[in-house]
Amino acid sequence: MASTRAIRRYRDEPIPEQVLRDMLFTATRAPSGSNRQPFRFVVLTDSDKAVQAKKLIGDSAIKFWDAKRANDQYDKGSGADPNSPKSRMARTMQSYVDNLHNAPCLILPCLVRYRAPNPMEGASIYPAVQNLLLAARGMGYGGVITGFHGPVEDQLKPLLGIPEEVFISCTVTLGNPQGKHGPVRRRPMQELVFGDTWSEAPTWAVDPPGTQHTSAGPPKGVKAVCCAEFGPPEQLQRIEVPRPIPKANQVLVRVGAAGVGFVDGLMIQGKYQIKPPLPYFPGSEFAGVVDTVGAEVTHLQPGDRVMGSGGSGAFADFLIAPASSLINIPAQLDTNVAAGFFINYATALYGFAHCSQLQADDTVLILGAAGGVGSAAISVARAMGARVIAAASSPAKRQAALDFGAQEVVDYSQEDWRSSLKKLTENSGLQMVYDPVGGAVAEPAFRSLSPGGKHLVVGFASGEIPKLPFNLALLKQSSLVGVDWGGASRSDPQLNHKLMETLMSWVVEDKLKPAAVVSLPMSQYKQGLKRQLAGEIVGKLVLTNSD
Repeated sequence: MASTRAIRRYRDEPIPEQVLRDMLFTATRAPSGSNRQPFRFVVLTDSDKAVQAKKLIGDSAIKFWDAKRANDQYDKGSGADPNSPKSRMARTMQSYVDNLHNAPCLILPCLVRYRAPNPMEGASIYPAVQNLLLAARGMGYGGVITGFHGPVEDQLKPLLGIPEEVFISCTVTLGNPQGKHGPVRRRPMQELVFGDTWSEAPTWAVDPPGTQHTSAGPPKGVKAVCCAEFGPPEQLQRIEVPRPIPKANQVLVRVGAAGVGFVDGLMIQGKYQIKPPLPYFPGSEFAGVVDTVGAEVTHLQPGDRVMGSGGSGAFADFLIAPASSLINIPAQLDTNVAAGFFINYATALYGFAHCSQLQADDTVLILGAAGGVGSAAISVARAMGARVIAAASSPAKRQAALDFGAQEVVDYSQEDWRSSLKKLTENSGLQMVYDPVGGAVAEPAFRSLSPGGKHLVVGFASGEIPKLPFNLALLKQSSLVGVDWGGASRSDPQLNHKLMETLMSWVVEDKLKPAAVVSLPMSQYKQGLKRQLAGEIVGKLVLTNSD
């Protein structure tokens, strides 16, 4: 048993039926709850259906490994050295997935459920799987457990006649090894076996003489930015925390990049309207790759590219998110852009479509147009067919707004900036104002509305809440409209899925052209937050985990 390791390279020869019989007999002797023996084994060798099924799983394996190899950077760092353990593992995995469809035998261990899915049901199937692997080892064969069937399970079940309610627990490939079995290299017992206190090994947990060890395995901890007390970005620390473990309906995401917003800077200083309890882990939106899924998660698989908005904790290597909150990232959307997409684009679409019914050919003025909120609003308004006038305070920012898609720009730092606006609208006024700034520019913008116009209140990046005379709304026959996307999404859990479904379809159709983002390494989180608070960022800032 101590020499049983994962065997991924097989000789091109079948496993005799008598040997398969003996292996499966051993597997079916395994213990199970109430001795119900709910396990079943679908054995695929060389029949036409078996060949089809193995190809489906093999194609799934290649797709998964391609994503993992890129996302985990197997070819960078020590992976660039062909003699490194990382490089050797990459070669082994590449060979395995490329040849999986030719494995002499592929077995699908299945669980016939007699009650609702629950975290303990694995106790009635995985002992049988382990028996199978140990029997294979005892007979000179070898194999490995994978989950590559998952993405193609809906195709496998009808092909192989597996009832819909049956759970396919894993994929096991078996064959005669090209190499040798042991000795295996594992972590020392002291790192894995604890007494009555976590992380404290008992005195007897000592490996036998001659045991070979490895440093590979799950990291002891992961890094996350922590706010221990409210204050400026300089007070933040990037600390090591335990690697999170997802619950049944959750997903562990390996964060590729995290969006940085003005609100993040307010939160760490305790200046936002909601003060989080300390310690607080900042970062409210992210994009990355699914690492691990909970037992009840069926619509996501490891390797899937996803994005989300989780409220906190995105400035980290990994985070936990409810599976229902995650959105698949289409191939047309870059991970860094996706990391800063969720909040600003959902807010813009909610404001324009749900709060104000923006129409094609309406003229909309977007304040603070060169920031992350403004750039998203430009992209969404253009996708909806509106004419966009962007307001920004410097030549560089106005040029950026044009690059984001605005058709016209105005300098709202000038005292008579409304005159420039009137010329652009030919004195006909605006149908809409999108205002994440507030302060002194809000009233002139409201005065520029045409009758029936709407001023969308999105935020107060200027730090000043404007005081608008109520008689203006009467005289202008115009409306102030609050755009509280966060509150609306909490009241209606389906809102974000509706918004993101629309936005993602526009991205795929090339109707929506997301603005470019500014990227900094995650290690530069302090500098990034300082620049965000100082208004120095043009566009959306994201912190990447590529450092």
